Amino acid sequence: MSGKSATAGTASKEDSASNTVPWRHVDLSRRRSTRLSVSSNSIARVIGRAGGNINAIREATGAYIEVEKQTGKKEQHDRQITLKGSDVALRQAVDMIHGLIDDSECNVEEVIQRVS
Repeated sequence: MSGKSATAGTASKEDSASNTVPWRHVDLSRRRSTRLSVSSNSIARVIGRAGGNINAIREATGAYIEVEKQTGKKEQHDRQITLKGSDVALRQAVDMIHGLIDDSECNVEEVIQRVS
């Protein structure tokens, strides 16, 4: 019986010790969202070949980025880009998208380096 007491005492010490272990807390209340309107002339530059540019921005910032699907209409219209993430991720992603649009000569890696 005394063996069981010792085991129980040890277990409670471990339990109390594990309560002091710092856990990574994710605060979802800090997630924000924003929308950008990108002209039909610039959307291909933002997306890149096979989604390469937008995927690189997603990876570099950690932001969730969704580009509005193209409609079947022949007329060109602005496309909406929805971004979600932390304030820092959103700011970086928006700056990278604007960087791609404003400087047609640079590639996505250069834009990422400038903003990061």
